[in-house]
Amino acid sequence: MHVLVCMEAVTVFEDFIIKIKNVSKDKAGMEEVKTLKKSIFEVAEAVEKFALNYGEQHLIAGMPPERIVSPKIVLAIQKAYRQNKSGFHFEEQQWQARIDIASSNFEENGSLVVAFVYKDLHDLLLTDQAIRSETDNQRNINSRIMAVTMDPKPETLRENVTLKFKNLKVLAAEKRCMFWSNLSKSFSEEGCHVVTSKSNSEETFCRCNHLTHFAVLMDYDGSTKAACITIAALMQYFLMTAFCWMLIEGIYLYFFVVKVYNINTKMYMYYVISWGLPLIMVAMSLGIAAGKEGLQSYTSDKHCWLSSTNNLIWIFVAFVAFIEVLNILILARVIEEMTNLLQPTGEDDHSHQIRIGIKACVVMIPLLGVTWLFGLLSPVHKAFVYIFTILNSSQGFLIFALHSMRNTQIRERFKRKMNIVFPSSVKNNSTRKSSQVNPSEAGDEWAVELQSC
Repeated sequence: MHVLVCMEAVTVFEDFIIKIKNVSKDKAGMEEVKTLKKSIFEVAEAVEKFALNYGEQHLIAGMPPERIVSPKIVLAIQKAYRQNKSGFHFEEQQWQARIDIASSNFEENGSLVVAFVYKDLHDLLLTDQAIRSETDNQRNINSRIMAVTMDPKPETLRENVTLKFKNLKVLAAEKRCMFWSNLSKSFSEEGCHVVTSKSNSEETFCRCNHLTHFAVLMDYDGSTKAACITIAALMQYFLMTAFCWMLIEGIYLYFFVVKVYNINTKMYMYYVISWGLPLIMVAMSLGIAAGKEGLQSYTSDKHCWLSSTNNLIWIFVAFVAFIEVLNILILARVIEEMTNLLQPTGEDDHSHQIRIGIKACVVMIPLLGVTWLFGLLSPVHKAFVYIFTILNSSQGFLIFALHSMRNTQIRERFKRKMNIVFPSSVKNNSTRKSSQVNPSEAGDEWAVELQSC
């Protein structure tokens, strides 16, 4: 029953956070939004005092820590004593947050400790303009917010409190351990420092000589997040361009083998489609990110690639899946036409047609990018990740080997160049065959060329 009372106070605070989010979405006046957001910590302190009062009335010496879990807040209340050498340890596994307080900071007759981890309180502050440092660099919150308080509250701690934060974004930027100061109504780093020996790109350890609301802020000049967005946009653009050219290759094969139609005269259309369409898709992705949560939401937290949290990655996935489905359909139709062109030698012997079909698959699957289907299936099972990596890393070599080295026209021109550089003692007086292909015989010529592979 008592736990329900404390839980109700937590729920009231969560409702307060939701209302502030709704006010921000309704685009209220900037000053009104800033005032509301600054009042967050005042309301949070009121909840913390309520938790302390609850602990004073209901916790008995020797009781284990009482833990209250809600969708947005996890808190722990414990009666701690100096005689207890283990101190106070509070850890939230899901959000990878931890607070450690040495027992030397507690009173002889006991101290009441309350610790909070807020799931998305940092989101409200991230929507503000980045905090400026003394060097005019930008500082943005890069962790969830944690709070810890004690009663009686010591003026200074005998041993620093240790906090572990999970970095929200893995960026090459200087990280600072900071706390919310009610005096300045902003974050300050006085009395806090980063434990560099334990910190890495994914988590940050802090030590502070006082108790309050803590967070990790990034200190950067803005060029590092900008560089990440640029890299992600270029990757999206060039990958989509490669898939467009794979689709063009599929269309070319379809007309060349099935329709027996030479479309070399329309190359300008291929350039417009392959270089122009990806540009539109990238611009659309950047526009969606900027309109929703800001341009920084274009990339994921850990990598310079499209974010999955705001579903931008699905623009790329849908684009790839659409092209792959078209190319598979084209591949099936081309193989059917080729097996019809080359009839088996015997009435009941279809092994020749089967070999032609297998060779066509081996030759055209790398060219049409069908191996990327394993990449789309990678979230299903780890095995698809290895298959995709092996096949896709060899895509360029397979295209070179099967469509350049084995191509008779390319080999013929290479021999001509070699004869110029290294003239042969025996002159070849044989007449060279023309490299032009009669469109009426295109399907048979391509099939014969494939047989030579």
